[in-house]
Amino acid sequence: MRDALCIEVIARRVESEGYVVVDFAMGAAHAAVRLAPHPRKYGNRSSARNRVVSAAQATIATGSRQAVAAEKRDDRIAWLNKASTPAIAAHRLSMEALRGELERALDLRTDASTFMCAEYAEGSRGYVRHRDAAPTRPSGRKLTAIYYLNPSWSPAAAGQLLLWPKEGARVAPVSIAPLNDRLVVFKSFLEHQVLPSRAPRLAVTAWFYNRLELGLELIAEKSRLEDT
Repeated sequence: MRDALCIEVIARRVESEGYVVVDFAMGAAHAAVRLAPHPRKYGNRSSARNRVVSAAQATIATGSRQAVAAEKRDDRIAWLNKASTPAIAAHRLSMEALRGELERALDLRTDASTFMCAEYAEGSRGYVRHRDAAPTRPSGRKLTAIYYLNPSWSPAAAGQLLLWPKEGARVAPVSIAPLNDRLVVFKSFLEHQVLPSRAPRLAVTAWFYNRLELGLELIAEKSRLEDT
């Protein structure tokens, strides 16, 4: 983790605003490696027909089954559950260090992290508005940390992350471009969306979560789905 990444500032912004954007977060050398494995080689389209994803990996507030539906998102993903390369190992260590620091600063009650690499192809539709966790307890995922790997990204490429820090139909979202070496950390229950992209768009997401609360959240989700 770079010295410029001030934990105190990140924690304060997350607590007060719900999110923080950190540019030049990890350094050019870290970003240049691009954290293989690449989704094209190891991942699949986000479709329930051709993927097997555990409920713990897929959970969102609208239901685990919907998280991988092709009509919701059209990216390719690879779960980085093991440090299969030095680049992945380095990134996981950096994010785990960040989780530990934010745990101490914000008392999040997290005890684990999970990692995913996602690529949107040129012309992709993006990902519909959703949450990574339920807005009420039990809520397993506490923070979402997205690290972007897109050299020479331009405004014409679109593909912005839209984030709604506040509730309300008339509340305008924050628009965040997926710039190279940019880290976005936000509360996982906040609604967010990925806009259609006119260029390949790569990101690595880390979720900082509580194992017990995630299990309880999944049980609650399953119960709601069975009642519908």
